[in-house]
Amino acid sequence: MTVKPVDLQVLLAKGGVADGHRSGATAAGYVGQVASALDIKKPATIEALKPALSEYVVDVILSAAWYTRQYSRARRNAILFIALNAAMVVGFPIAIAALGGTWSSSSSAANPHVGSLVAQLTAVLTGILALQKTISAWYSQQQNYAGWYKCAADLKELYYSLLKAWTGKVEGREIEFAAWLETSSAEARKLLNTERLDYYTRLALPTFDVLDMLTASKSNVASLVTSLLPAEKETQAVAIGTKVLQGQGSTAVEQPASGAADIVQVGLVSTASLPPFDQETVDLCSAVTLKNSADVRALFGEHQGFFDWYNQTFRNVDAMKTRFPSRDTASKRKHFDDFWDQIPAIFGNDSISAIELCALMAVNLEESNGDLTSAPEEMNGLGRPHPGLAYAFDKIDGLKQTYNHAPNRTALSLFQDHLFTDAHGQKAGARSILGRPGGIDPRWGGDTWPSDVSAAVDPSINGFVMEADFFKFRGRGVIQTTWRNDYKLLIGYILSDDGRRNSVLNGLATRWQAAAAGAGDELDRIATISSNSDWDLAFSQDIILAKGVAIDSQAKNNYLQSLSRNLDDLNGPKSARGSLLYFAAHINGGSYPSRVAPKMSTLMRGLALSLKTQAVARAPRSAEIIEV
Repeated sequence: MTVKPVDLQVLLAKGGVADGHRSGATAAGYVGQVASALDIKKPATIEALKPALSEYVVDVILSAAWYTRQYSRARRNAILFIALNAAMVVGFPIAIAALGGTWSSSSSAANPHVGSLVAQLTAVLTGILALQKTISAWYSQQQNYAGWYKCAADLKELYYSLLKAWTGKVEGREIEFAAWLETSSAEARKLLNTERLDYYTRLALPTFDVLDMLTASKSNVASLVTSLLPAEKETQAVAIGTKVLQGQGSTAVEQPASGAADIVQVGLVSTASLPPFDQETVDLCSAVTLKNSADVRALFGEHQGFFDWYNQTFRNVDAMKTRFPSRDTASKRKHFDDFWDQIPAIFGNDSISAIELCALMAVNLEESNGDLTSAPEEMNGLGRPHPGLAYAFDKIDGLKQTYNHAPNRTALSLFQDHLFTDAHGQKAGARSILGRPGGIDPRWGGDTWPSDVSAAVDPSINGFVMEADFFKFRGRGVIQTTWRNDYKLLIGYILSDDGRRNSVLNGLATRWQAAAAGAGDELDRIATISSNSDWDLAFSQDIILAKGVAIDSQAKNNYLQSLSRNLDDLNGPKSARGSLLYFAAHINGGSYPSRVAPKMSTLMRGLALSLKTQAVARAPRSAEIIEV
């Protein structure tokens, strides 16, 4: 069942879309309205962009409408609850007082004061009960109302930003526009996930209850009062399992609360709770000595490893929002330990500090969302712009350069090279390319995928093309090793005595040298005859993941050893050795350093917080005095 579309502005202003109607079928009715708002006039352009626009409508516009509908309902319900309970506040005390007065009159012979006193006390207690219900109802509704309102407003802002940036400018820039839509859709999905987590957290928190507050535990007070503040949440769930006993001078002494073992600790951490990136933070991180994965895991205290710590520490932190959360899986934890057990192979030293750890993890979070494994660079789906192999082959303005140029060899030059065709000519697609009437298509030397050729990432269709440099030497590994020249450095390591100590790499080296025998640069010849399956096998070895980073650093002025222990130097420009920007700029150019350097410093801030917390936990404890 589809929903008849209403005017787009009305939809965003008043809300709509029931739970089951955030679908592609519903979105189709609004694609034309969005295209009209963007002043896209050519039907062919609209048709080409329809898949991306439809996905955008579902993720941004229909989601905004749904949350607008939800907060409108919540606001109405809040008003209703408050009105009903307000009537209780006024009505019940009057009624009880009247009843008490009547009872007092009837029993005045026995005691003329008892009835009046009972009536007054009853009125006061009843008023408190009614007031408690009013506040409880308001608070419960107001929490959801505020969360849904914020989510709806943020989603609408994504749409209004789209209109501001692209109205009248789409035609002729369709590829760049589609990339913008994809980015906005991804941002919308992150907003939705954040709101859902907030909603479930609100459900998990205790109900705000006035009577409970009279005997509240410190943990309840901390959670509830902090959540009422307009600033970002920064509750750290301190002193769980204590009871506040009011005493003289507005102080309280903590005693163990009954049932403390049954209380579940919930922590909400935000930017505000992290220490600043200052010299103290740098000193804390530089004082740590890390020799292996056990040392690294110890940094995260009682958290279940890096990913648990990361997801709990950086939930509302702006610098991390594009790489949050990082999925915590058994395989990722194993990859993490396997990688950090190779510190000498990576850094060339027996140990490092937490500064180097944070810098390299920030790079990997940007590249592979924290998965310290091969993670080959992914291609677009066939239904998207630059589908499949075209993503690696094409130049995409404002997003990426083509991989079909130096320092890689072009596909055209490889298809004309007998060394390449002898090694890969038996693979799928070779016959149609090499046997084309008139010779090999010159478009294989360009930066736009031939539109009449399937771009499927499928060896049974394009096995021959997939062995060309633009795809074979795409990003792999912890820092996404890319390009023929970087892969040749790894070939040199695999051929070395050190590399041959690994039985898998020794087998590759032996086979490569036999297949590439001949005159010329041996490393270059091996790069030509090597295959995707060879490199997938090589990167399955932990030592190659480590050496991929080490060799890249050695070829680029040893950036792994460049980081300073001085705050001003770390904050220096990317041209200054010792700075975070310098480190990031040696991984990649463009806007990459400005995206990654803040992640490096933010990870250091998080570790400084963890180190301080552990130091406090180890310190002798005395009864804590708190003000109430």
